[in-house]
Amino acid sequence: MIRCLKRAGQVPVQDKRVLEVGCGGGMNLLDLIRLGFQPRNLVGNDLLEERLARARMVLPPALALIPGDASSLALEEESFDIVL
Repeated sequence: MIRCLKRAGQVPVQDKRVLEVGCGGGMNLLDLIRLGFQPRNLVGNDLLEERLARARMVLPPALALIPGDASSLALEEESFDIVL
């Protein structure tokens, strides 16, 4: 993942904002934190509230989790550096 981010010019990662669509239980977001991304700059989205409930149990409170269909989220254009 870090090699890919380097090739894309997305390092250092501390200030990069990331949206993960379909974040499920939050394991990818945890991996991003381990790689140096700041929880306050990470946003997870999932259609199913029960998946977000599992994610809330393992992720830091500073990380935003948004329920709903990603195609209808009210997010500001170009507000993320990386979308997964």
